[in-house]
Amino acid sequence: MNAPRHTRMANNEIVVGVDGSPASRSALRWAVELAATTGAPVTAVEVGYPVTVAHVTAFTPMPYGTAPPLEQARPSPRLYDLVVAARAGVWGAPEVRRLHVDGDPGAELTRLAESAAMLVIGKTRHSRLAEFVLGSVGAHCLRHARCPVVTVPA
Repeated sequence: MNAPRHTRMANNEIVVGVDGSPASRSALRWAVELAATTGAPVTAVEVGYPVTVAHVTAFTPMPYGTAPPLEQARPSPRLYDLVVAARAGVWGAPEVRRLHVDGDPGAELTRLAESAAMLVIGKTRHSRLAEFVLGSVGAHCLRHARCPVVTVPA
């Protein structure tokens, strides 16, 4: 499910960026443990880069930029598995809402967390050169988020 552009999280919600990395798994687990003690709702957000395609079949070409099939717009089975693993063993673990959006990960996470209680992301180690060339989701979130940002190491 793609979140509409007007979607925002509740003001006591914990938004967690999840990409499957060990750091994002730690961030999700940390958020679930916190929510178990505070009662705050948790949303695990998986951000994919938008796919632009130029499909051509034997029958008809699809125009450039056609959206991918609906199956690709839903949260992945991997996200479901990560949420189940994060909730395992946490007494009183809350339900975790799973959300998939397409776009730039840093921009989408900060957009979705505009009115949230906090944004939780994993902290991965990159060289300064890699961060300069590729950018950093964490750096974007720290600079642009309107709520507190918690970075959790792997």
